Amino acid sequence: MEFNSALLVGGLVTLEPINTQHLEGLQLAASAPKLWRYIPFALNDPSIMELYVGHVSSLPEKGEGQAYAIRHNETGRVIGGSGYWHIDHQNNKLEIGGSWLMEDFQRSGVNTEVKCLLLKNAFEVLDCNRVGFSIDTRNEKSLRAIERIGATQEGVLRCDMAMHDGTLRDSAIYSIVKREWPAVQEQIKALQAAYV
Repeated sequence: MEFNSALLVGGLVTLEPINTQHLEGLQLAASAPKLWRYIPFALNDPSIMELYVGHVSSLPEKGEGQAYAIRHNETGRVIGGSGYWHIDHQNNKLEIGGSWLMEDFQRSGVNTEVKCLLLKNAFEVLDCNRVGFSIDTRNEKSLRAIERIGATQEGVLRCDMAMHDGTLRDSAIYSIVKREWPAVQEQIKALQAAYV
C-alpha cells in the first residue's frame, strides 16, 4: 500500500490529505466539545489540533497512515476528518477511523459518501484485503451507520482504549473484506440515492 496526495472527490465532499494548510479550517470545524465524546482524542483544543496536524502530515511518507480533511464541495468549508490507520502492509489491511463531522452535516449523506470514497480507494487503489472499523460501543449512531453500509461485526474488545477524559472504552470491531466490496458498494449507492 502506497499512500499519495490524491484527492478523493465525491458529489458532496472532497477528501484532502491533511497538511498544515488545513489547520485553521480543522480548528474551526472541531471546536464543539461534544464531537469528541466517543473518540479517544479531543481536537477541540486548537493547540492539540496543531500537534495532530503536524503528526498526521508525516504519516503517508512513512507508510503509517493517511488522514483526510473533509471539505464540503458546495461551501468550500472544512467540515470534518477521517483517515486510514493501523496499517498492516504484510497482510494488506487497514482501518478507517478517527472520523468526525460537524453536527450540521451529520445525517446529511456526507458520512455515507465519505465511507464510500475511503472504501473505494482502499479496495480499488490500495488493493486492501480487509478494511476494519473500531467504534465505541456506546456510540449507537455510528454503530447503526456502519451496519447500514454492510460491515460485519466481529466482536467487542473490552477496555480497548483510554479516552481523553481518562475513561476506558470498549470497542466494537467491524470489517469489510475484498470479496464483499461489490455488494457493499451497491448498498452504499442505494443509501446515497435516499439523500438525492
